[in-house]
Amino acid sequence: MFMSPQTPTGKEQGTKKANPVLVLIPAIFDVVGLCAGNISNKMIAPSLSMMLRSSIVVFTSILTVIFLKRKLFNYHYLSITFIIIGLGLVGLAQSLMQTSNATMSGLTTAIGISIQLSGQLFAATSYVSEEKLMGDSEELDPLLLIGWEGFWSTVIWVVLLPILQFIPCSDQSICARDYVENMRLLFLDYQANHLLIG
Repeated sequence: MFMSPQTPTGKEQGTKKANPVLVLIPAIFDVVGLCAGNISNKMIAPSLSMMLRSSIVVFTSILTVIFLKRKLFNYHYLSITFIIIGLGLVGLAQSLMQTSNATMSGLTTAIGISIQLSGQLFAATSYVSEEKLMGDSEELDPLLLIGWEGFWSTVIWVVLLPILQFIPCSDQSICARDYVENMRLLFLDYQANHLLIG
């Protein structure tokens, strides 16, 4: 049964039944956000990538106001302003470093930043859709929500990974030996270092 053991049934509460298929929606957003983040990690410095991840607070705040009709207070807006200023300073520092660093082109960095920000937008959408699902049905326990989201994410990857094995890719900075994904390399890594399995 798709309900919390502590929660009364929908008949007692008069709420909508929880539908585990709806949890596929935040799972899709989460997978897309994760993929975007991993791609951008190949294009920008790890420190820049980690700093850009704070943009999820800004995106989540905006989406919460739009879709969940929440009200933000002055201290929320102040915090969001500081985050935006911090992101602007990080972007400025990166553009200034570009002149002294010939290893990565400015265009690659700009694309990497855009992909990372897009990934954070998708992750924020995942969080907001999870909260919407939780609000729509009191039967949906948080642990069950996470469990179903993990289940659907696994299903998505079981479908996607075999497909990605056969898609050619020429950009070696983001590809795995001429393909978008290469599971053979994973098993070779496991064979070379058994600690990776742990």
